Amino acid sequence: MTVGKYSIVNPSEGQPFPDSHKLVVRVSSPKGNNYHLGDLVDSGTFAFTAAESGDYTTCFWANKHKPPVKMTIEFDWKSGVAAKDWSKVAKAGQVETMEIELKKLHDTVSAIHEEMFYLRERYETTIAVIIAVNS
Repeated sequence: MTVGKYSIVNPSEGQPFPDSHKLVVRVSSPKGNNYHLGDLVDSGTFAFTAAESGDYTTCFWANKHKPPVKMTIEFDWKSGVAAKDWSKVAKAGQVETMEIELKKLHDTVSAIHEEMFYLRERYETTIAVIIAVNS
């Protein structure tokens, strides 16, 4: 699971955003599949479960600004166990602190388990390539 949050930092705090401060935002997979597209926005959120292995990218761009403007973007990207909002879990069910910690540990162990299977698969692929090259 991956979640993200982004927003343009307002250059004039307490004032409304200028119309010129809008972005186009795209989150895409290693194979080019789009997971999020924000068109002319000043903030937004996204969430997805990665279906492909590799690096996922987020692109921010501003369309034709005349005169040119500088924008600062606040960006938060979380994946895996860090992506879950554990404070909401605690508030919703009034679960004990120890139960929350156990759930975190379980998710961590599950993530490690998945990574082990992934690494084993890569190892087997590497061995197959080595055997094919050497024969």
